Amino acid sequence: MEAEDEEQMLLATATAHPERLSRIRWLHEGDFTVPSYAALFACLTQLVRRGAPVDPITLLWEAQQRGLLHKGFGPAEFLDLVSHPAGAPEYWGQKILQRALLSQAASVAARIEALTADPATSVHQLATGSRRALAALSSTRARWYLATSDPVEGALVPQSTASRIPSVRNPTAPAGPAARTPARPGR
Repeated sequence: MEAEDEEQMLLATATAHPERLSRIRWLHEGDFTVPSYAALFACLTQLVRRGAPVDPITLLWEAQQRGLLHKGFGPAEFLDLVSHPAGAPEYWGQKILQRALLSQAASVAARIEALTADPATSVHQLATGSRRALAALSSTRARWYLATSDPVEGALVPQSTASRIPSVRNPTAPAGPAARTPARPGR
């Protein structure tokens, strides 16, 4: 129920502030727990990408064109869903992504546990299966990093990588490999 409420709040605030959707490019449809809300989020992002106006009526039309309205979720329920914004889309997007990350971590742990519990699983199969399971988690974790990093500090370079990048001490020095000195003096 809490996840559904967070997704509703994201849809409402993103409809009210569509210009802020460009700040949450790290959020994907697969992060949603309610499939119809994921489809509505896709409608929103598609409207923004096309440069179309975003308002509840335009979004309703887009949802209707995609066949998202049905008995139990008609125009009245849709308009009620998107007409009570509160907060910022970035906040609700982070909440949704955090829940998706935790859910995926639990799923990966269960897959690895199943591999280790099966006596027929070889060490190679365990290593390969674990790497595959962790690869998807790594992708979501990278998106989480983008979502929670400070955009002013340069979200493109993680802090651990930034400390390994050498600084340029002399910008006028010629580019290329450094001059080599012999390991032993010649005889």
